[in-house]
Amino acid sequence: MAGGPDPYAIDEAAYCESAEDFFRPVARLAMVRLCADAFNSRHLTPVEFLHSQFHIRTIYESGELLNAFQKAALAQARQKDLAPRDRQRELVSLFDEVVASTRRRSGLHQSGPFRAADFTELVTDFQRRFKGDDLSFVLYKSLAVFLDKCNSWLTKLHKLASLYRHDLDDETVGHLDTILAEILINGAAIAELIGTEGGLEEAVPQLIALHDGMLDGATDGTGPKGLGDVVSIEGTRSSVNAMIGTGRFPLSQESVIAVILRIIQSPQRFRARDSGSELTILLDNYALFENASEALRDSPVTNAFRARVGRAVSEHNLHEFRQREKRPGARLEKLLFFRQFTDTEFKKGFLEVEIEKTFRDENIYDELSRDGENLIDRLKNFARLYHQIHETPMDAFRKLTLMEEISKLQVRFIDENDFFSNLARAERDVVARALAVVDLCRDRAFVEGKAQRFARRVARETVGDPSFRKLYLQGTKDEREAAERMVDLKRRLTEAGLME
Repeated sequence: MAGGPDPYAIDEAAYCESAEDFFRPVARLAMVRLCADAFNSRHLTPVEFLHSQFHIRTIYESGELLNAFQKAALAQARQKDLAPRDRQRELVSLFDEVVASTRRRSGLHQSGPFRAADFTELVTDFQRRFKGDDLSFVLYKSLAVFLDKCNSWLTKLHKLASLYRHDLDDETVGHLDTILAEILINGAAIAELIGTEGGLEEAVPQLIALHDGMLDGATDGTGPKGLGDVVSIEGTRSSVNAMIGTGRFPLSQESVIAVILRIIQSPQRFRARDSGSELTILLDNYALFENASEALRDSPVTNAFRARVGRAVSEHNLHEFRQREKRPGARLEKLLFFRQFTDTEFKKGFLEVEIEKTFRDENIYDELSRDGENLIDRLKNFARLYHQIHETPMDAFRKLTLMEEISKLQVRFIDENDFFSNLARAERDVVARALAVVDLCRDRAFVEGKAQRFARRVARETVGDPSFRKLYLQGTKDEREAAERMVDLKRRLTEAGLME
């Protein structure tokens, strides 16, 4: 799941010009990838490393980061038009200052092991004794000691979650968030947390749910409860999800977004098994974004996914999709979805031909007219398809032709099912029946053409009848309530386009 075109790409903002720059979030996130060999074997995060004399001595001073410095120097030398060897010497020199700074600051407090139950008391003591950067350093140093010597990322996540209390102040939670974010952006840690057996098609839905704190259903916002000593995938996953669900871990949510983005941009196929086509799996995953939180929908993930769908549109994948999606109506809706994201004229061309061919399937009317619990649901099938075609970018003549054909199919459905008479029989109340037609007009359930004109005429004639107003206002207590009800009626008629 850690795929991508360049696992060692470095954000230009990660360029370090001073020792303190190594402590910036963007630099630490670059270290997650560049120092993966050394850190993953110890289940160590960058912020723990930078605040631990022991790990700096055993990892940096033993030369284990030489390869990481070479990769960073090469990438940054290209960005800044420098000589790689000079940049590498500069990085090593700056990090020597980091080592000296960590050694000096470590004298502020001799951190030892502590129990999770004592964490709140420890924080209170630190806040009394230290301020600013010193407080931050001793807290990170103590957390590094507490989280040290874990034999898996799952164990580390379990221990980190055991520290969270809903009454912790925001600054302290921010420190936990920093460590959690550095764990979650690590592909190896994510693999331990959510598993890898289902491949991308199962990983992405779980990550979407994790970002929104809904991996294990709703949370009450107080964080994990009753976390015992036994480390389990289910318990740890639930605890991490509950923490994120509090809304107090924005950095961790950003890390989850980054992992989703990395997966989407990976060349690896989404489909893990032969249970469905690549295009169908992508469609199912994309639908999850539309129901996700606003933060996720507004993130770069959505555009990346659209591009991924566009890349997946091919004659081979469409043939596979056609073989598996037998129903023409359902197939047509999905083809229109794919058309929105196609990125070349060639793909657009053969996809539009496939759309028109599917629309001409002799079974499409039967599917649309039978799929639904009642007549209104089935009526809306035609409208949904009509509006989807209207919103899909394609050849203008083909689009208008298909829309006109759907309009005719809806008229056929209304006639064959005696729609308005059946509606009257199902709803005896004149007011309720009239308002039902008004609301259908408002919801654009009748598409442009004969069906829409007839429905609007029925609504206007019914609402305009003097007896309707009498029945509509029946039961109002006074003139004020009657006036309010008329205002509501006018609003509904306006929204339905019936006040023109």
